[in-house]
Amino acid sequence: TTTTTETTTKTTTTKMLENEETVKWRNSKAKASLIAAINRGDVPLDPKKGPKMKLRNIYNTVEGCNAYDYSKFSSRLQMVRKRIRENEEPEEPTTKWRSSKAKDLLTSAIMEGRVDTTKQTLQEIYGSIDELRRYRFSKFEARLKSLVSSVEQNKSRAADDKRAFDAFAKRSEPSLQSHLGYMQWQGSEAQALLQADIAAKKHEELTKSQLWLSRDEYHVNFPIKAFHDKFWQEIRTAKYYH
Repeated sequence: TTTTTETTTKTTTTKMLENEETVKWRNSKAKASLIAAINRGDVPLDPKKGPKMKLRNIYNTVEGCNAYDYSKFSSRLQMVRKRIRENEEPEEPTTKWRSSKAKDLLTSAIMEGRVDTTKQTLQEIYGSIDELRRYRFSKFEARLKSLVSSVEQNKSRAADDKRAFDAFAKRSEPSLQSHLGYMQWQGSEAQALLQADIAAKKHEELTKSQLWLSRDEYHVNFPIKAFHDKFWQEIRTAKYYH
């Protein structure tokens, strides 16, 4: 009996190896049958949803699969599922993710606390910004993790910069003039007023030039270019700390 079993196993293994050599998996009827089974719902597209099926059962019940090496079947099944999910998703826009409006909107939402990965599911975050749905959900988790990591690093650097500045300010005598010939921005009345204007969202109603002209503290004490630079500095600081 043992000899017969061993002979059968060797014969099956030999046939598998022959099949792997003569008809490659990528062009095989077995792969086509597996795709069809998933599309029909006989085999779940998402193994975490739908009926639970053991890998061995799928291997033995989908026509032709058991003619191929079982040790490779798990990775092949995963790849087939991945390709089907990608084909169900829309083509991504010609604008690459790294330069996209979707990425900018998601970054802002993370910085402002409107997106919280500890309290929201991946699907909730993906559905919260319309622009994100132009990009593939299958790539969203990795992109989100990368952005969250970048924002956390930026917050850490901003905090370090603030501590370094505070330490420097304690050691140094305050100067009323910057090295560029106009008054110091840090601690000025103009800075306090601009922070209040940003909080009141006046910058969304006025252009930067109109905002600069709206207060004497701005246009009398600071050139317009310097004011623009300070404006963006305050915007970044507000996003990091709120």
